Amino acid sequence: TECKDDLGTVPCSDIVKNSQCPTYAVLCQKSCGLCSSQDNPSNVKRECGSYEAIEHIPRLQERIRVSSKPNKYVSPLLELGGPAALHTSSTDMRSSTAKCGALLISDRYLLTAAHCMTSKEHRLIGISLGRDNLDENTSSGIDNYQIQDTHIHPSYDTSSGMNYNDIAILKTNRKVIYSKKIWPYCLPEKNQVLDDYLPVTIAGWGHVNQTHTSSYIITAFVKLVESSRCESLYHEKGIDHLINLQYPNGLADKIICAGRNGVDACEGDSGGPMSHQGGDGIQTAIGVVSNGIANCPEFPTIPGFYTNIGNYVDWIYDTTGLPRP
Repeated sequence: TECKDDLGTVPCSDIVKNSQCPTYAVLCQKSCGLCSSQDNPSNVKRECGSYEAIEHIPRLQERIRVSSKPNKYVSPLLELGGPAALHTSSTDMRSSTAKCGALLISDRYLLTAAHCMTSKEHRLIGISLGRDNLDENTSSGIDNYQIQDTHIHPSYDTSSGMNYNDIAILKTNRKVIYSKKIWPYCLPEKNQVLDDYLPVTIAGWGHVNQTHTSSYIITAFVKLVESSRCESLYHEKGIDHLINLQYPNGLADKIICAGRNGVDACEGDSGGPMSHQGGDGIQTAIGVVSNGIANCPEFPTIPGFYTNIGNYVDWIYDTTGLPRP
């Protein structure tokens, strides 16, 4: 194939000048001097959390609780490559077998919600990456994997009714080959400090209303809600028992509360990514979709709950053996 630059809106000359070739090795392979190399650009070491900015991608759809049926356009988050779908089959990767989401953090590991992997209703064994439409198997950049190992957080306790430590690590059966559509998220710093109302992005193939899921990935911007304010919102609606049952010790720092004007994750999005894009364009995964209100339309202003990844980075590095930054 022709060796060329394919970055789009940002000149590859700037990438070279700023010593960012490890990050943009695929997109700026000509300017970065990779054309004469026999190495596959997809195997060149690159940083996490980078993606190609595409001007022609349609604007983000608003999601999930009050949205209409999604259109067929690919989500901008697919340029991240991080969101993955988890399936009950290792061969049938259609939307009917997708039950949860996940997020890629390296070429062998993903994060998801612990409750996705302990469900008595289904057993998840397949992973699909690089997908915009789960019911379309002919799109370029699609790659399917099997779950080789699962590590549930040791403090996650399904019998207690509590939902603390709702996080799990998945290992793929083979190395993930990076591409324009498949890139890992960066992990946050340990015990990350998150600003109230920080704008973050969620993504998934879950329900768009009470009865319909989406075969197309949908993304949305939501804002973080401070824990005490989140608890007050539940109390004002008379549903604070939902917090008391699942989080009897309070939300504390292990739980992120987030939402925005009726926009939030919903059923089927569990395990998917919550990420924040920094000023350098790097996407960092800060949360894993955990749970929220089952009857989404009845409480459109109530935020949902996400596992705070920053509280688990030591466990993630110790379990995976990934190098610490």
